[in-house]
Amino acid sequence: MFKILWPAMLAGTVIALSACGGDGDSDGTASFSGIWDVRYNLTVDECGVVTPGVIGFVDQHVIEERAEGVAFSSVDQLISVENGVIREDGSLFVEAVTSADLIGDGSLCDITTTVVYRNLVEDDAESLFTLRIECSGIAVCASEAIGGTKRQVVPS
Repeated sequence: MFKILWPAMLAGTVIALSACGGDGDSDGTASFSGIWDVRYNLTVDECGVVTPGVIGFVDQHVIEERAEGVAFSSVDQLISVENGVIREDGSLFVEAVTSADLIGDGSLCDITTTVVYRNLVEDDAESLFTLRIECSGIAVCASEAIGGTKRQVVPS
């Protein structure tokens, strides 16, 4: 039942962002800002993120580090947030929680989407994707993927 509703869960607001590429801020620290191409391989797909038999998916992320937080937008509308954080270990963490009536009975389910970027080296990083659905406090499904990312080089 939830696999049929997956396209409806993806509907949401896309935040248009402009971000410049680069591998660091003016103080010399690594930066995630830029446009990233990511290729995920699913390790678990209980939520039906992809068609059965398909083992992964591609996406594009627009990331902009700002003083008030990290803006993160998935071109495929999987997640879009303004409050991502750079953690102490140097990884980028973004999470969005939305509620929707997935069953059609008026009860709301929480849909939690998380993306982590880690091991940033110049224009390459590793990314982890997680989607979890919980209804009435009961875990319904989880989908998890790991992938490699490559920042697009913006000509100067």
